[in-house]
Amino acid sequence: MAINNEPFLIADFNALHERLNVVRTFGDRQPKEFWIATTQGSELINSKDILETVSPGDPGVSDIQQKLASVRVRPGSNISDRTVYLSKVAFDPLVAAGWKALLGIAFLTVLIVSAIGFLVHAKVSFNERRKNLRY
Repeated sequence: MAINNEPFLIADFNALHERLNVVRTFGDRQPKEFWIATTQGSELINSKDILETVSPGDPGVSDIQQKLASVRVRPGSNISDRTVYLSKVAFDPLVAAGWKALLGIAFLTVLIVSAIGFLVHAKVSFNERRKNLRY
């Protein structure tokens, strides 16, 4: 089972495609997605410094596009390269700033709001006591 509890299958595409469509009289069944591992980007994907060193686009994607063009895949299929997605994440300002900076800003905001609340309470309390002392 996959992470989201949906079933998946790892198999030879040509054999599976032929077996699924052997009795169909018209149309054919197509897989929803392919997961293809390339050796050209694997050392980068497995490195600890992925966000600092990622370069968008796996050089193996053009070869994959040529292979998929020769296989019976529906036109309009989409190829998503995870190195492109990782390069977009690498330059996200929230990732660059880091969680420590965000937590620091949140802490300072809470501290300032608490201090303002304390000062307002002290002022109101002082005015109330001064009013009580007049009588």
